[in-house]
Amino acid sequence: MKLLAKIHLPYKLIFNSKSLSRYELRADDYFSYFKIDFIFDEEKSTVDALEIETIAKFIDESNFLKIDNAIFGHYYELERDTYEHYFLNVRNKLNGFLSALGHLTGMYWIQPLPLNHLSGCIGVNTEYVFIPSNAKVPPNARFFFIQDDSIIENYTDDIKPVTADILDKAKGIGSLYDSLTYIIYEDKARFALNTHQFPEMIMFLAISIETLFKMCVQEFFNFKSHDVVLKKFIDSGKNNFQETYTKLIYYYLFNTTLSEKNPIAAKCISDVFKLRNSLMHTGMLTKDDFKNIGHPSVSELNYSLSKEFFDGIIETNEFLFEEFTNLFHKLSAELEMQNVTE
Repeated sequence: MKLLAKIHLPYKLIFNSKSLSRYELRADDYFSYFKIDFIFDEEKSTVDALEIETIAKFIDESNFLKIDNAIFGHYYELERDTYEHYFLNVRNKLNGFLSALGHLTGMYWIQPLPLNHLSGCIGVNTEYVFIPSNAKVPPNARFFFIQDDSIIENYTDDIKPVTADILDKAKGIGSLYDSLTYIIYEDKARFALNTHQFPEMIMFLAISIETLFKMCVQEFFNFKSHDVVLKKFIDSGKNNFQETYTKLIYYYLFNTTLSEKNPIAAKCISDVFKLRNSLMHTGMLTKDDFKNIGHPSVSELNYSLSKEFFDGIIETNEFLFEEFTNLFHKLSAELEMQNVTE
């Protein structure tokens, strides 16, 4: 099946000549043909849109109903899951190419293109049409459908519209935001999840939970700077976060293990860090990695599993923040009572 599409980039590519208007990428396991036309500004040698023509190996067009069309002869209407899978593979191939351009040119603003989970579009918006592999492409008639970035029309229960109450809360939190590093990485993970950058999401989630844990433990130590046992734990845990913080330090502070107090949170942290370690050491995730965390039928990260990890870490962060807040309140009350008796 052939895809014709125009993808609007969220940045500009700088060329030295408009003569470099067409480029063909190598065929691979997913595509037998992948051509890119760079759409230049009228006056400058800059590009902010790509027109692509691809033929996919992973879709059997005989399984889809042809719809007559005067321009292309026929076109196909694909279900959301099918065209999103096609777009995901296109996005991944483009991102490899664009990342290489950024590395070789020093254009640091070239970032991976998002695939919007709400609309399914790549980049700012995507114009597209699916046609038979042998269909000819008539001039000036490439795009039949337009898939806009429809965040406003399609937002889900996970996304809240701005209210007066939220504005007031944002005003209060805003001044603290930069100091709450773990929240910054929660937001980076949320963006990665909803733009189908799942390995990046795993990395950000791991950073978020580790940052929150260490921040809270350090704050507790600041309360009790004479605690030499906690100081030894902190020093020994610099290179072994999970073992030291989620087990030893947690037990020392709360007289129980995290796995006993909240087994779901402990399992979520363990799973995310196992995946993070595989990504850091090998640069990829395999079927064995998912089997090791209890998902033997999974061979790659998808949205539903990634959402499960995301929700789990967010809930774990909320649980830990409340646990440490209660501990601080208890410690403050004890110190206040000591001052009164003295």
